[in-house]
Amino acid sequence: MKKIITAVCLLLMLPCLALPAAANSAQMYWSGIDSTGAIFIDGNCPVLVEHETLTFDLSEFPANYYFEEEDFLNYPGRVTAEYTFYNPSDMTVTATLAFPFGNLPGYAYDFNENDISKYDVTVNGEAVKKNVRHTLTSYHSQFELESVLPLLCDDYVQDDFYYPEMTVTKYSWKISDDLNYESISRSATFSCDVEKADGKRTIYFPGQGCGHVQKDNDYRIGAGLSAHDPVLYVFGEPFDELPEWKIYKDAGCYDGDEIDSEITFYESETMTLLDFALANRDEESNVSTVDWYNALIAELKGSVKHSYYPVVSLYAYERGYRTSLMRWYQYNITIEPRGHITNAVTAPMYPSIDMSYVPTVCEYTYLLSPASTWSEFGSLDIIINTPYYITESNIEGFTKTEEGYTLTIDGLPTDEDGKVKELVFSLSTEENPTPRSRTPDGIKKNITYFLAFYGPIILIGAILITVIIITINRRKR
Repeated sequence: MKKIITAVCLLLMLPCLALPAAANSAQMYWSGIDSTGAIFIDGNCPVLVEHETLTFDLSEFPANYYFEEEDFLNYPGRVTAEYTFYNPSDMTVTATLAFPFGNLPGYAYDFNENDISKYDVTVNGEAVKKNVRHTLTSYHSQFELESVLPLLCDDYVQDDFYYPEMTVTKYSWKISDDLNYESISRSATFSCDVEKADGKRTIYFPGQGCGHVQKDNDYRIGAGLSAHDPVLYVFGEPFDELPEWKIYKDAGCYDGDEIDSEITFYESETMTLLDFALANRDEESNVSTVDWYNALIAELKGSVKHSYYPVVSLYAYERGYRTSLMRWYQYNITIEPRGHITNAVTAPMYPSIDMSYVPTVCEYTYLLSPASTWSEFGSLDIIINTPYYITESNIEGFTKTEEGYTLTIDGLPTDEDGKVKELVFSLSTEENPTPRSRTPDGIKKNITYFLAFYGPIILIGAILITVIIITINRRKR
């Protein structure tokens, strides 16, 4: 039953899900050794990309939800980026590359990341070792290489406030057993006030459902009684004084709307920030402890609920980062002086699914901007092997072939501001899919909904107008 409910929810959300499915390999760092044995780690990497062939194999669309993991893993959509690298320098260059290939899609919410082992990274046709890395990335956030790549740290991220050994204090309270839940509203809320931030601590309130600033400039936070007894986590210095909890008749939590009941302090316990971070990580998770911890820090730093108050939200953490982590292949390449190598990376390709069209439209995103990290980029061939039609593309010039579509361009495509454009294209089983609202069934439904909602209003209006007209005519007579 749970999976069915989840599937329905995802079905409603599908037109909104935008998944960056794959990207070019970007440099993380590099070193060079010349004939004297010196190591160079400063400046730009001299390696250039002479050519890239980008091949999409999209023979079928994914299901809008998968109930069995085996069915999900059988989905064949993939992309292969094949690079011809050239090292024009007089030193042997070793570079560590990172290839982001997207979040786990929403239609595979209940499954692990077993799809990451389906494909290889090769150099000159031989498979090389690849590590799978993770960074916190929202579905709807714009991919910015400059801000995302630094999150891919090999060690616990260093921050001015948060650090692995930081003290985290968990405070717990108990609601009095004599509270009569049957006599109060379902919207009843327990709440406390938080003072302005002083730089000593941040506060995490699991299950927080409301919050607003009071006249005394305190910030009142609350959660429904059905959530749990009050719990607060404090990162940094513990409370000087414990906050006072009260129960209000609804989520407004206004003074004067208190319900007579007692909430008493129960206990406090301490842990490190690293312990807190890993508390909801499954030991069998594919996400490393370093990446998990760093995802928490990224969420803590970006989730302050109010700029003046130290309250944070950890929605992705609460859900175990199920679909909130961008996945990366990390691997090394070594190129001899004046040497060439061919590097190929294959990754799964997951589209967003827009069911507001008939037939359905699937949108694919491939991030071209990571290739801008190379000192020079040559030509790019894009091959889309598919039986479907391209209905829209932000890069023009595709030629239709028997196997699908092709496009060749020099360099990376850029927008009016000179910024590298990501490749975004949509596929459908027909060339011109129709918005569902414009189909005969959609029109009938719209008319039915219109009449159901506005019909009574129109009828009442017509009656009133008729009565007014009759009354005016009688007065004239």
